[in-house]
Amino acid sequence: MKILKNLLLIFILLFAGNLFSQILIKELPATKFPDNINLFLGESSTRNIINLNGNWSVHQPDKKDKTTKISVPASFKGEEDLVFVRSFSISQEQAENKR
Repeated sequence: MKILKNLLLIFILLFAGNLFSQILIKELPATKFPDNINLFLGESSTRNIINLNGNWSVHQPDKKDKTTKISVPASFKGEEDLVFVRSFSISQEQAENKR
């Protein structure tokens, strides 16, 4: 019986992390685009670069009421699906001329 208890204890210790897994989020320092970013990303007369770094809302697909605010860029560790939400504006000129 003692061997069974020891095996059960070892099993619990090894797999307990997976039973109560969670998503770990590490916010990274804000990055500034270098001056030559246009050469790398290819900004053109039909394409603008819109920096989407900053505050985002994040939730699991089936738990929209449990939203977390994070700052992007960030790194994530976990196996859950996540939905990222952020609003941003574009000018009338961008909407008409950048197709």
